[in-house]
Amino acid sequence: MMKQYLRFKADYPDAILFFHLGDFYEVFFEDAEVLSRELDVVLTSRNGHPMAGVPIRRGDAYVSQLLKRGYKVAICQQVEDPKRAKGLVKRDVVRVVTPGTAIDDSLLDAGANNYLAAAFRPVGEEGIGLSFLDLSTGEFLATTADSIPAFRGEIERRDPSEVLLPADSGDELSGLLERRVITRLSASSFSAKNVPYDGLGIDELALRAAGAINTYIADTQKAVQAHIRPLRSYSISEQMDLDPFTVTSLELLRPLRAGSPLPPNPSARPRAIAGIEPSEERRRKRSYGRILPAPSFPTNRSRSCTPLIRSRSSPRTRLALTNASIASSRPSIAPQTRRGERI
Repeated sequence: MMKQYLRFKADYPDAILFFHLGDFYEVFFEDAEVLSRELDVVLTSRNGHPMAGVPIRRGDAYVSQLLKRGYKVAICQQVEDPKRAKGLVKRDVVRVVTPGTAIDDSLLDAGANNYLAAAFRPVGEEGIGLSFLDLSTGEFLATTADSIPAFRGEIERRDPSEVLLPADSGDELSGLLERRVITRLSASSFSAKNVPYDGLGIDELALRAAGAINTYIADTQKAVQAHIRPLRSYSISEQMDLDPFTVTSLELLRPLRAGSPLPPNPSARPRAIAGIEPSEERRRKRSYGRILPAPSFPTNRSRSCTPLIRSRSSPRTRLALTNASIASSRPSIAPQTRRGERI
């Protein structure tokens, strides 16, 4: 069994390997020491080697805590019935959960996107290819930053939880990614050929960053992710630059006081079951978290006014229209002088 464990661990050296054994996920060696230190799990031993375990029924809770601390977790499951197994039970790594590829609702903030990002910058060039994927919603984006400040601003706005960089790249970009998990991939991963559809009109640098994301998703998810949308390009210059301080001060995404809820929406429909949030509402919240910090500039004034004209169903608009109707229906009275003569 230990040979089987070591074989899988060799394939995923940078992840904590959760090894399915009975009703527990067992971890060994350095992984066991990390689990014990970070999550206060009891550390035992097996044949003189460090060992720790967590119940499978609570596995997601432990995975969530490890992700918040910047670790990756490889889930190694039994792929055959132990009662029918002849000899050692067959196991395989069914997925690798990383901070940027988490999709379970228990691992995510319902009101925020969870972006996986990739950045590619050729030696001697100013442009930086950027790509972002929210695996929980399928949104797949690509753009190009023409300078370091533009790169830093876009990273702050999208706030990815994990960033992919070439293994042979320097520290210039990684030094700007404080508090974020950085994963190094081979140079061959950053190839436009890894984007399986036509990238006509998308910058070459952005395509190479998107190719790295496709490679990483294929390696970690072990299954086709059919819900991922076609790659969409956008221009950073077409978006309003709201710095993180402004976003925080205006409480666009979350209240200033930790734990206090945002004001309720009076027009929101009641939920069918209390405490359970529909998946469509979760996607809508994440879209707000994407749009509000970086609104797009309107192409013309009439188009920017269209949502205001169409939103007649809101209470404030109905009140304004009612008052205007009453004012227009009142008879016009001409002003009078002190002697009663009309002007």
